[in-house]
Amino acid sequence: MDMYVGLDLGGATTQAAIAATDGRILAERSMPTLSHEGPQRVLARMGQLVHELAAAAGAPPVACGVGVPGLLDLKAGKTMFLPNFPTNWRDVPIWDMLAAEAGCRVHLLNDVRTATLGEMMFGRGRHANTRQLGTTEISNLKFAPCPLTPAP
Repeated sequence: MDMYVGLDLGGATTQAAIAATDGRILAERSMPTLSHEGPQRVLARMGQLVHELAAAAGAPPVACGVGVPGLLDLKAGKTMFLPNFPTNWRDVPIWDMLAAEAGCRVHLLNDVRTATLGEMMFGRGRHANTRQLGTTEISNLKFAPCPLTPAP
């Protein structure tokens, strides 16, 4: 059975869970983000969190999905601007750095968009055709993100 890890990179706390493909959560963990220590240390601890979850579940994950609180370059797998983090994490290659630490593929998405998808798939929104949360609209389960670009 394949396992997947979900990580929520928060300003104060990073939360994580490992789940099976049927949606059963097998283990959960959290840690202080300590973003003032910088991206390299935070991502190393996130990788350790993935390994702890894999040990608890008895299998390594196929991939990790990360909700990130800010602007992302999804094609390059890096941050553009995280407003609530010291140094704003500009141009941090999260894909590469976290994949190396966690030992699996990494997928990124803005944290509000991640919450929207979770609500549509598993929450109260699962029976609705359209939902709007923040800058994300999902219609008939087709993800249609509105542009997120820095202000001029």
